Amino acid sequence: MSTIEHVVMGRVHRIHAMRRYVNRTTLKMYGVIVMAVALVSTVSVTNVFQNMASLSIFDAFGYVVNAMTTTEVFVQALLIGIAVVSVLALYDIRKNLRDHHKVFFSQV
Repeated sequence: MSTIEHVVMGRVHRIHAMRRYVNRTTLKMYGVIVMAVALVSTVSVTNVFQNMASLSIFDAFGYVVNAMTTTEVFVQALLIGIAVVSVLALYDIRKNLRDHHKVFFSQV
């Protein structure tokens, strides 16, 4: 193989790797992970679950609503961001699976 072929193939491999790890769905999942890490570093999750454990199932919804409304704006933004980006990622995953399903059965 000549040097130019090595350079071209190296670029092809880099592009393939980037497309594999940097697509829309993956970026959304990375975003969810980053926001979840920021949320866990801000909120004491163990205290939330300890306080919630003493509630009945019917009181849990009110507890979550009250916790959301009385927390800091940063935490509220993180929770809303996680929810929105998760829904968008699930939509992308569903779309990708549906498209893959169509391609698979059109080849059979």
